[in-house]
Amino acid sequence: MDYIDINGKPFNIKKKVNQHINKLKNSSQDISPNFKKLNSSTKPIK
Repeated sequence: MDYIDINGKPFNIKKKVNQHINKLKNSSQDISPNFKKLNSSTKPIK
């Protein structure tokens, strides 16, 4: 089921989820250099 009725209006879940995923992808591109710094500075836990 892609559609759920919220307040009597059809709601496209896939569309909303895809919009959020795209936002996350865009923001993660900005964050990724910082993550690389973190990863290089942190030692793996054994």
